[in-house]
Amino acid sequence: SSGYFLVRILVMPLAGRLVDRKGVRWAVLACGPAYVLFFAALALSTADRLWPVILAWALVGVPEAVYAIAVTAALYATVPETPARPVYFAATSLINTGSFGVGALAAVALLHALEPVRIAIGPLVIQQFQCLYGLCALLMVPAMLGGLAFAARRSRLPQLRPAAPA
Repeated sequence: SSGYFLVRILVMPLAGRLVDRKGVRWAVLACGPAYVLFFAALALSTADRLWPVILAWALVGVPEAVYAIAVTAALYATVPETPARPVYFAATSLINTGSFGVGALAAVALLHALEPVRIAIGPLVIQQFQCLYGLCALLMVPAMLGGLAFAARRSRLPQLRPAAPA
């Protein structure tokens, strides 16, 4: 996981410039296929075949950085400039944290339900964890289209750095 965070930290400055240039909608839509591939790689891993897990976690740091910048830019661009503005950010943080908690509980319940599953496709044996990650990959396909909800324009945020001369 330290490789994931290192990649994410290194990519953040470039991700910010990319989101400023291309816009939030493009960034969210571009990250979707990477998440599908991430979960598919986890679904293809086994105790004897860990390279898909290592590769998936090493590569997902890039779209994670872009996505984190994009959704933060979208939030800052949409929250009204009122004295209650910090409440919006606090509520968003609570919703995000709560979603992770609910998702974890749902995953545990789903893993218990999938415990008896064992599907053999040639040398590949699919069990409960592979099923869970395969389902996550499938669910990411329609979820990645959520980027269409964002306007097709660039961020309205002020640039933090002066633009380079053309």
